[in-house]
Amino acid sequence: MVDASNLAYCHGGDREKLLNGVKRACQKMSLVIKEERILDKGFSITASQKINWLSTNWPMKFVIDAELIEESYTLFISGASAMGSITQSSNNHAKAQELLSLIQAYAPNAPESA
Repeated sequence: MVDASNLAYCHGGDREKLLNGVKRACQKMSLVIKEERILDKGFSITASQKINWLSTNWPMKFVIDAELIEESYTLFISGASAMGSITQSSNNHAKAQELLSLIQAYAPNAPESA
């Protein structure tokens, strides 16, 4: 894989809310979920874009891993494409940012208790 983009998000809510937020974000971006694994302290999802033959960019593959660290989940998003192009790097970063923004919208942090 080339032109990778990596992002992280700390989620203070529960695993199901975060998992549902990730799935809704993937659906909103028309990503195809290829693999979903539920782990003891988190989950891992592999999703990819469909090929758009009219685009100058290669489709991206995302690996989204969540891990429980202390009392919150840390979400790692790694997005990359198999091939590169002139515009690929900025496209990959923009798509990874879009995915992260949607996840944050669908699975916002729980409000801190006073």
